[in-house]
Amino acid sequence: MEVTTIGIDIAKRIFQIHGVDKNGKTILKKKLMREQVLTFIRQFGIRDKKK
Repeated sequence: MEVTTIGIDIAKRIFQIHGVDKNGKTILKKKLMREQVLTFIRQFGIRDKKK
């Protein structure tokens, strides 16, 4: 299964990640601390523009 869409509910400290496949089926649900989010997202080949 491949995540095609990722939604992120942002808050001060805890971020909730929700991922679905091409059929809209939920295949990913995670709660991450703020400092964990970029490391997690980079697994999907998404890079931040900040250098």
